[in-house]
Amino acid sequence: MAKKSIEDRIQRLEDIREIENLMAKYAYLHTAGRHEETAELFAKKTPGVRVNLMGVYEGTEGVRRAMVKLHQSMNVGKPGFLFVHTQTTPVIEVAGDGKTAKGVWMSPGLETRKNPETGQLVAFWLWGNYGVDFVKEDGMWRFWHFHVYPYMMTPYGKSWVEPLPAPPRIVFPDEAKPDTPATSIGIYSTTAEIRYDPVPPEPYETFDERTAY
Repeated sequence: MAKKSIEDRIQRLEDIREIENLMAKYAYLHTAGRHEETAELFAKKTPGVRVNLMGVYEGTEGVRRAMVKLHQSMNVGKPGFLFVHTQTTPVIEVAGDGKTAKGVWMSPGLETRKNPETGQLVAFWLWGNYGVDFVKEDGMWRFWHFHVYPYMMTPYGKSWVEPLPAPPRIVFPDEAKPDTPATSIGIYSTTAEIRYDPVPPEPYETFDERTAY
C-alpha cells in the first residue's frame, strides 16, 4: 500500500471510531429490544447485504426478518427476557480505498430465553465472536455482512465442561425463517477443536468477496 497522507491517516482513525460506535450502538439497541432501529444500521443501497445469525438472511428484506421479526419472536427486550452481548478485543481494518472496512470482536454475553417445551425462563451464558464487513453509504458506515460465530453456551450455574442439556430449541415463525442454514455452529465441547474463526482482518486496499464474513 502507498504511504498515506496525514489527512488520510486522520480519516482512517475517524472511520475506525465511527465503526466502533456503530457496533456499540447495535449492542445497546439490541439489549433494549429496539429492533426497527437496529435494522436501520444496515446498508440500504449496496447489493449483497447479509446477516448470518442462527441462519443466513439475504438482502434488505432478510435483514428485517433477522433483526426485527426473529428477535420479536424471541421476546428480546420484553419483561423477563434479557439479551446482553458485549464487545471486546476489536481488530478493525479500513480499506485503502476508504469504501469498506472489516472488523472482528469477541463477545461475552448472557441470555434469558423461554424454554419452548416448559414455558419457563432459562438463563444462559452465551459467548461468541462477531465478524463484520462494513460499507460506507452517503458518508456513513453501515453493516454489510454481519456474522455471529457462537462458541460457548451453558446454563447459568453450570460449568461448560459438564455434560449439558441441549439449549432451548429455536422455533422460526414463518415471517422469520432464514434463507439458508447458519454456517457457524461451533458450540464448545470437550472433544471439539477450537477454531480460528473469524480470522482477524489484515490491511487491504479493496474488498475481496473471498474474505467476506
